[in-house]
Amino acid sequence: MAFARCTQLEVATAPERKMATLTVPGNGRRRFRFRGPGRVWDSAIMWKDFHFTSGGRLALWGLTALYLGAAIAAGGSTIYFGANGLGMGSISWETVAGTLMTITCIVGVLQASFLSVRIFADEVQQQTLSALVMLPQPLGRTLLSKMCGSAIPLLPAVGLFLIGLVIYLGCRLNGSLPELRMAVAGFFVYLARFVGFLHLTAWLSLYIKWGALPMGFVAYIMISVIEQMLIGMFFFGRFGGGMAWIYFYWLISASTWIVGTLVLQRLILRKIRSLAAHS
Repeated sequence: MAFARCTQLEVATAPERKMATLTVPGNGRRRFRFRGPGRVWDSAIMWKDFHFTSGGRLALWGLTALYLGAAIAAGGSTIYFGANGLGMGSISWETVAGTLMTITCIVGVLQASFLSVRIFADEVQQQTLSALVMLPQPLGRTLLSKMCGSAIPLLPAVGLFLIGLVIYLGCRLNGSLPELRMAVAGFFVYLARFVGFLHLTAWLSLYIKWGALPMGFVAYIMISVIEQMLIGMFFFGRFGGGMAWIYFYWLISASTWIVGTLVLQRLILRKIRSLAAHS
């Protein structure tokens, strides 16, 4: 939707290849100049993945309607029960925010997981990786364009989740400051873990034709368990539990997944070059 609106008047960056008649000021002479062709639109890969990988406008509008319906239902029920005094005093705006974040997390995680598997698997099945590698730009930029194009239908989920997060944190501001710090720190830790999981499933999709997503879930659970055991084995005795231990564990966990994400990016680039060379 946004691409169509912003590019309906898109023109080439250079004039068409033709003979142009120009008048030179001062002497009145005319000169013929040969002008070269324009270049291809830079966001063509992003546009292609938005339509053919992530569902295009239909998926974007459908998910937007789904998330808005969930938000209206959650907020409207809270206002209705509170106004009519139906004994639902336990429902608050914090509960509404938690409901919104839960819905967007469940649907958004599933959607992003399927997209992370398809983003490279379709190229492998259609044997078009060699064409991607031959584009006149760095391969990393090409893959980034593919990821951005596939992630456009995730914008409604991200937007609604951020709205719920702002409401939740606003309610928590009236409480204790340590709880607010823990909520913010936990959000960034699990965001790093989720991004690492998406890179893991995308990397597995280059090796496994079917079943990359279930194997990605299994690998994520195993890595999380091993990570928790190792960190607890080496560092738990120094802290003995408490808030200091939780923050230290989150710091080590987030750092591990960030480093792992960078390593997976290098592995994905290397594997794509290898597959393109043999295709």
